[in-house]
Amino acid sequence: MSLHTEPARGAPSLIPGQADARPAATLLVSEWVQALRLGQPLSLMVVSVDHLRAFVRQHGEAQARRQVEAIAVALELTARRARDGVGRCSADAFMVLLPGTPADGAKAVAERCLQNVRAALAEQLLSVSLGVGTVIPRSEAGHSTFFNAVAQLCDEASSKGGDRWVARHFGHSRTGIL
Repeated sequence: MSLHTEPARGAPSLIPGQADARPAATLLVSEWVQALRLGQPLSLMVVSVDHLRAFVRQHGEAQARRQVEAIAVALELTARRARDGVGRCSADAFMVLLPGTPADGAKAVAERCLQNVRAALAEQLLSVSLGVGTVIPRSEAGHSTFFNAVAQLCDEASSKGGDRWVARHFGHSRTGIL
């Protein structure tokens, strides 16, 4: 999974109906710079929909789209502070930015995300895996490395069966390499 500067083909850059349609990468860069300027933590969640391809084969694209939209709304309702942001990374992945949120707070939000997604899905045929990372940026470089590290945590959660989160506190990013 990679961080795209443009929305994935066929996928909105942010949640449908949201007025501010900045691509996910733009959100991350903007909040990275702000966290650097303020010396505050930046928490990021990469959220992947588990087994989406199999779901599409079994239930069709229209039903899958409705389920993914329900997941997106659940994430948006969970990340509800003014500067929190939810962005679309690909057809089956989102990111949730939590500016100024320390690691413990990010873990609590991740647990609420799981609960809200479970509640939003009428049929429990899909679930999500979350990678959760927190860093205090110390240089302008490093946002892509941070994203990739959190995406690896998401992959780890998925490889453990999905429907869970895996978190890591990266401390300070002085050189851009975590």
